[in-house]
Amino acid sequence: MAGVKLRRLAEEALDVRALVLDLLGTGSVDGEGRWPGAKAASLPAWELFLRSERCAAPAAAALERAGRVQELAPEVQVLLAHRRRVESVRALRARAQLAELGAVAHERGWRVLILKGGVPLIRESSGALDLADLDILVAESQVPAVATWLDERAARTGRYTSPRHVAARYVEGGVPVEIHHTTELSGSATADGVWDRAVPLPAGLFGLEPVEHAWFVLHHLTTTHYSRRGRIRDLLLLADALRACPRERWPDIARRVSADRFAVPLRDGLAMAQALVHQAAIADRCRSVAFTRYVMHELVRRAGRGRSVLEAHQVVEWVFAFQAGREERRFLWERALVPSTGPSSYRFIGSVERLHPRLGLLWRRAARLVHRAAIRTLAWGIARWMAPVPPRRSP
Repeated sequence: MAGVKLRRLAEEALDVRALVLDLLGTGSVDGEGRWPGAKAASLPAWELFLRSERCAAPAAAALERAGRVQELAPEVQVLLAHRRRVESVRALRARAQLAELGAVAHERGWRVLILKGGVPLIRESSGALDLADLDILVAESQVPAVATWLDERAARTGRYTSPRHVAARYVEGGVPVEIHHTTELSGSATADGVWDRAVPLPAGLFGLEPVEHAWFVLHHLTTTHYSRRGRIRDLLLLADALRACPRERWPDIARRVSADRFAVPLRDGLAMAQALVHQAAIADRCRSVAFTRYVMHELVRRAGRGRSVLEAHQVVEWVFAFQAGREERRFLWERALVPSTGPSSYRFIGSVERLHPRLGLLWRRAARLVHRAAIRTLAWGIARWMAPVPPRRSP
């Protein structure tokens, strides 16, 4: 019974998603009769949609332009206004952080390059897109200095590191900041010419060359986070990146897509973002991903405080990998084998690494593989339990 209720909740959230995609594309709410289903969606369905898609500010603005906000249930209007305010305040705080960082970087001679969601924020080229964190790229030699400056302002340092960035700094009253020393997923040196082609941004900061920025956003959202494929907030971010690219350069992105191992999902995300740019009807190529995302978001929420956020994230990614295909599963195993930077967050393994580095490294890799195998087994069970995506509802 609980599974049936969960599916119904996810189906209602899909109705809301269909409406918002129409509004963000053509601006019409009547084209395919989306309005009745979204209007009838329950408050929990709207909560699930907004929590998963992280697009309250642009969705609310689109509803206002269509003159339909007042037709929503009063409790939905209150929720939408609250989520919009939360996202807008977070964006304003992040913009202030970037302005401060730019001033300090200019004073100390750092060259700081803004990645992903921070770019439209500092350019003020889009509305208030929600941010979970700020990603910056600095030369590897400058990472310690920038990290030290952030540590003076940070309430705490995160546990998670990757081959291309150090642990996030959680700044009190702001959003976390991740310092990248490379844009390469493997952790290898940033490709030649990236810094030479960097473009100036406001506040004394820099960004990737427009085509490289659009490709980096598209590739990151498709390959690093399977669960974020087609997420509305991320489609808006990609659309903003495409607008900054000259149209004659769009084929360069398409060629990179065709040559990539994940060409099909990359092409889907690119097509949806291009429709946003053209303000055209958006074919939802990621509807099945959205349905699974809604179900998994609700399952994780119901798991309670006892679960580890990081482990929950890994389970979610494996569930999506089982549904996406063999290439996605193979890629997750490849990522699991990439050595982490910094000491282990587990005390015992960390102490072994300090006393016997080679033994500690072997122990760390073995523990990680066993951990991933357990997560994979759990995710396989969830993926098998999850029923097929429901068909589109007739308007």
